[in-house]
Amino acid sequence: MRLKITWHPTSAMPTGPPDPLFPRGRNWEWSDGAAESCWTPLPYPAAGAGVHLVECPRCGVRAACAATGRADDPRTVRIACERPMPPIAG
Repeated sequence: MRLKITWHPTSAMPTGPPDPLFPRGRNWEWSDGAAESCWTPLPYPAAGAGVHLVECPRCGVRAACAATGRADDPRTVRIACERPMPPIAG
């Protein structure tokens, strides 16, 4: 399932340096090991400071990923589905 991404820019500016532990971005993992989850790449680096709103069109679960247009921005996000898909009849 493809997650829907909406970018919400802000006028905020980063107050500190980029996190040196993530020079090539971060992969956000919010599935907590769930059996059903979806992931998507995010625009990297972001187009400035703002928030990626990520939404599953199937189950409606939403998450927000802050970004600043720097090297430590999120690259991907994985979220757990709240309503697993029914099994496919064979």
